[in-house]
Amino acid sequence: MKISEEMLKKAKELGLEVDEDTEETDLLKLIKEKEDEVTKKKDKDKDKDKDADYWKEEANKAFEARDLAKKERRDVQKRLKDIEDELSSAPDKSSVETMQKQLDSLTKYKEAIEKEREERDLKDKTELERKDIEFNKKLETLRKEMEEGLNEHKKELVASKETLEQKETQIRSLRKSNLSSEVFQHASKFGAYNPTQIVKLLSDRFEWDEDLSKFVNYIKNDKGKLVDELNVEETVKSFLEDDENDNLVKSKVKIDGLHRKDSDAVIKDKDKDKDKKDGLVQSMKTADGKYDPTHPAIIKSAEESRLSVEDYIEVREMRDSKMSKVRDLK
Repeated sequence: MKISEEMLKKAKELGLEVDEDTEETDLLKLIKEKEDEVTKKKDKDKDKDKDADYWKEEANKAFEARDLAKKERRDVQKRLKDIEDELSSAPDKSSVETMQKQLDSLTKYKEAIEKEREERDLKDKTELERKDIEFNKKLETLRKEMEEGLNEHKKELVASKETLEQKETQIRSLRKSNLSSEVFQHASKFGAYNPTQIVKLLSDRFEWDEDLSKFVNYIKNDKGKLVDELNVEETVKSFLEDDENDNLVKSKVKIDGLHRKDSDAVIKDKDKDKDKKDGLVQSMKTADGKYDPTHPAIIKSAEESRLSVEDYIEVREMRDSKMSKVRDLK
């Protein structure tokens, strides 16, 4: 088998001889053995280098220890010399005893002063702490009193607010009741069939005027501009005098007596006014003679009367029936 160029190159680098009889497997084995041998040699050389560094480091440590020992010996010798010098110049025994007594006295004096200072500091500290505790107690008491007072004040405010709201509700209810009573009285005065019905129809038109202290009906045009202000009596009177609301008013026709002619004259005058509106009335009806709920005039009149379209048509039909009976009496 032919050996590859790469393997031959590797064998040459490792110093292996290769001839034409060498097999590739044998060469591969020789290359591996040679590489292992080279690796082992390199590792051995590294170990030798490491051993050299180790002994060099140990030698340096020995030198440093030797120098340190020399320095310590010099220091000891110097200290011994200093001691010898001190001993040579030391005072006698009596002087030493005197100095010792003075030292003991000074030491006791110092201890007494320090003890006195500690006691004074402790006393001052205790007094401050006592005052601090007393102050905190007073502060806490004051805080509780303020909190209780504030809570009580809040309760009073809530109670006052509830009482005020109740009174305002009562006042509004009383005003509404008085308004209903006033509308009822004027409706009866101006001959309404059912004054209670007039109360239901007109009560919502009024607003309470705080400045005037009475109910007022504010009249506005199509653009929302205020054009008039009516009181209760004026509103009821205007409403019942409206020809559209004849069915809500008792008839003034008398069947006998002298009032018959006057009543007929009144009816004729009203009939003339109604004839002017016949064209409009007919246009508001369908082919079968019933009012058309989708007609603009019907819708507008219902809104002005504050009635639903169905209720307004019912009112108009009642009015037409009444007018028909009046005409039959002529």
